[in-house]
Amino acid sequence: MARVEWTRLSGDEVEEVVAILLSRENQRATRIRPSQGDGGIDVIVPDGDGGSYTVYQIKKFSQNLATNEKVQISKSYKRLATYIAEQGVDVSVWNLVMPLDPTNENRAWLSGVTEGSPFDVDWLGLIFVDGLAAKYPDVIDYYTGDGKGRLLDAVTELARVMTSSEVDPGPAGAVAVIESLHSQINRWDPHYKYDLMVTEHAPDPGTFNRPGVLCVHQTESQERCVSIIIKARFDDAVNVRPIPMTVRFTVQPGSPSAEALQEHLDYGTDLEMGDGQVEFSVDLPGGLGVENAQGSVRIVSLATESVAGEDVLLEILSPGGQVLAVTTLVVQSRVAGRTGRGGLLFGTEINGVFKASWRMDFSTTQTRLNIQTSGKFAGMRLEDLLSGVSFLSEFHAPNRFRIRNLYSDAVSEADAIEAERVPVVDALLQVVRSLLTIQEAARTQIRFPGMHALTRENVSEWNRAAALLRGEQVPLPWTSMGLPLPRDKHDEFLAGLPSAVLLRQALRVRILTREFQLGNQQLYCAGVTAQLNSDGSPVVNGEVIQVVPVDGYEAVFTLLNDSPQIEQT
Repeated sequence: MARVEWTRLSGDEVEEVVAILLSRENQRATRIRPSQGDGGIDVIVPDGDGGSYTVYQIKKFSQNLATNEKVQISKSYKRLATYIAEQGVDVSVWNLVMPLDPTNENRAWLSGVTEGSPFDVDWLGLIFVDGLAAKYPDVIDYYTGDGKGRLLDAVTELARVMTSSEVDPGPAGAVAVIESLHSQINRWDPHYKYDLMVTEHAPDPGTFNRPGVLCVHQTESQERCVSIIIKARFDDAVNVRPIPMTVRFTVQPGSPSAEALQEHLDYGTDLEMGDGQVEFSVDLPGGLGVENAQGSVRIVSLATESVAGEDVLLEILSPGGQVLAVTTLVVQSRVAGRTGRGGLLFGTEINGVFKASWRMDFSTTQTRLNIQTSGKFAGMRLEDLLSGVSFLSEFHAPNRFRIRNLYSDAVSEADAIEAERVPVVDALLQVVRSLLTIQEAARTQIRFPGMHALTRENVSEWNRAAALLRGEQVPLPWTSMGLPLPRDKHDEFLAGLPSAVLLRQALRVRILTREFQLGNQQLYCAGVTAQLNSDGSPVVNGEVIQVVPVDGYEAVFTLLNDSPQIEQT
């Protein structure tokens, strides 16, 4: 491209174009809007470790420096020196940038102005600026030529070709067409870059939930959906070329939609609306925006302030005030509503068992706690899982919850819990407690096997073993039982019926691929008799005699602690 005629541009144009060129060269650059407190900084870039900064001061001067120009440069330097002294900012380099190369006299003069500077000073002149212009010709064409018009033409042509059913170049030709269009729309926009996705149907929105994606424009026809994915070329692009959006909601007073909208405005809660309730206008780059379009919208509240690991205690109280469960919540961020009525705190249970959002009403001091859990507990320490699951088990009406500061004796009022009891959580808590009992008896660490392992058979086995280990009797309702006996003992046994039966066997428990022997268990039934065939003879299968209970007696298991506890894998 032809060399830029910097002398033909206004001072504002020079400063804007050079700032964009610097931002393209340094993706992390931030352009500072002019103000009394800008500290003489036009563009600032964090160094590699983020602890110090490189500063660029842009000047429009493109001809020899006169006294007035030198005074302006000197003032800018002094403003920066004062600013970093007052604010404690660590500046590594101050770059004076302008489309003018220095003379030896200029360098000597600048060295005198910046003598004793705590940071390095450099003059980046015409050679540097022209080099950036040659590297990023789209910036020059967009701001000084017809780049805006060419971008709009390219996007218009893209929409026509990609949605037209008349264009059928075949698979190989289609690739060439897409490549050409992709190259064209990325040639003219200095702020944003565009990726293309062509699918038979509209992709799931989650497809585009990845770093760098700002927005997606989709056009659907009967044959295909064309998604244009818009990403920033540099971090400050959204400030240089903003993407303004206006959303208008139409809701009936007192309706669930009106209540959801008010909750969003008051507390910053997530909002999802559609079905004729939303009209919006958005000015997307590349002429892709829309005016007064109908659609749906989902607004996800993003934390406006980070809370660096602030811990609070979560307590659940019975209606009578007894503390039923306690755990710690690590508060990570907060968001405020637009009306100033309240806000949300977001946190995670200290062991990751659940996430919580805590809604606060500043006017009434009332709070509401919302709990969410993924159930992904596989591999967790049982001790870590216990407190969180205990809390979840008690988190239901008519219990109440209270949030307390870990480092203060102050106690706030407890608030009501609106959630209903969840039997599945109660069952999970019982399993965790059972596995802890087995872990203690086995004298080796057992980690939670995962929700997929909680089959009816496994849960029954673990709960039964834990009950025995706690010294409880575990009844075994039964209607028929096979007793293995040598054949030469059959007649003696049958002659003694009805009678009591006492059996002893190893207590073994399997958790995933590991098996634990936890001692011996004893089975006792106070009265059994032989099960009879239709001809009145006892039911015998090989060496096994089938017996039935007398008068409905239960068989009862108890634990015998007369053998070592051995872990087997």
